Amino acid sequence: MSRPDLEAVLDALADMIAERVADRIASRDGTAEPSAGLSVRDAARRLGVGITSVRELIARGSLRVTRIGRRIVVPVSEVQRLLAEGAVTDPATVQGTADVVELPAARAIEAARRAARRGAGA
Repeated sequence: MSRPDLEAVLDALADMIAERVADRIASRDGTAEPSAGLSVRDAARRLGVGITSVRELIARGSLRVTRIGRRIVVPVSEVQRLLAEGAVTDPATVQGTADVVELPAARAIEAARRAARRGAGA
């Protein structure tokens, strides 16, 4: 098995473990529904943004998460809150658009990164 394949398998396994841990935590304290935790990838899909955009929301404190070891678990309620606030566009409600709708801040950050790369290459 190649290294990228092994890493993909380990990531999938870690996601399953994080999901089960979130389910157990939710069932113990009774404050959340089972499967109330999403991986960063799943949260990005639901929000209609890229994984990097979700990580930037987490870093800014705009998206509250729970960390389980190295894994990041995003509560479903946080995803629903962002969609309700209009902080991101729900791709299910936008017809005729691309699958990924980026946040304006993420676009600006990406443009700055491209400019920095062009400057470094000169």
